[in-house]
Amino acid sequence: MLCFDTRYYRSSSEVFRGPHMIMPLKNVTCAWVTPVLGVEGNLLYFGPLLNTLSKHFKSFTVFTGEYKGSPDDADFDIEFCGKFKRLYKNERFSSTQADGYSTGVSVVTPAVLKKLVAKPAQLIIINEFSLFSFYAALAKLLIKNARVLCIVESKPRFSEGRVLGAIRRQFRRMITRLADAFLTNNRSGLEYLVEDLRVDSNRVIARPYLVSDICGSQEWARSRPLEQHNAKVSLLYVGQLIKRKGVHLAIETCRILASKYPDQFVLHLVGDGPYRGELERLVDIYNLTGLVIFHGRQRYVDLPRFYHAAD
Repeated sequence: MLCFDTRYYRSSSEVFRGPHMIMPLKNVTCAWVTPVLGVEGNLLYFGPLLNTLSKHFKSFTVFTGEYKGSPDDADFDIEFCGKFKRLYKNERFSSTQADGYSTGVSVVTPAVLKKLVAKPAQLIIINEFSLFSFYAALAKLLIKNARVLCIVESKPRFSEGRVLGAIRRQFRRMITRLADAFLTNNRSGLEYLVEDLRVDSNRVIARPYLVSDICGSQEWARSRPLEQHNAKVSLLYVGQLIKRKGVHLAIETCRILASKYPDQFVLHLVGDGPYRGELERLVDIYNLTGLVIFHGRQRYVDLPRFYHAAD
């Protein structure tokens, strides 16, 4: 949890500090703002994170423009707002992949601004940089004593031209001027915020927040072991099967290992995506059938058995 002060920011599980006020988090209203919630209706690691947050605040609402799951599956309120227009192909569903992230922009209506003002929150958490985040940050100017926390996973990995890069950077700096504090998952994110976006380092907390608690969950305790193969080492990848994840490099490595250490390892691939066909082709070409196993997309609650079996 977070403790805010106009002079400094630090971690706390008990209080929220704003100008002229200190109060327990249980008395604070919170809004989490994200343009897209989850992947194909699956909250993934954000599920436990958002469910836990919802238990610490007086009220907790997620404002989003896109969620393909059922709001009834979440332990928190979900408000839909804004209409999207994507001016690029989403790489998760595109059949052809570039080495980097998809480039382009998303255009969204400012409906989230109206929704936030109608249901004011004292703490507004914006997820990454987007028009959605910009509108949410503007809401701070219309809501008394509201504070904005901007969470940034890491330094962006996409490549961009000089003009587009300059536009993105200036737009993000506008958002940073509206935000009160920043939370980033790693040092790379810290350096990006401070060096590229010129954020005061005293306003940034660099601490992992995308760490799943799945290994300490009841699902972990109840999980059935994954079928064991006659291999000494069990390797595991969990994630999207898209080119920039580098799974093809793991398969290339398996080809080398198989020649030196035959039948001494197995690589489990959990996840799906448009690059799966190409990966399966590589497995066939390198004769790795049985050593590289595709499990497809799995429910988040079913992942413990894969982690449990992996070395």
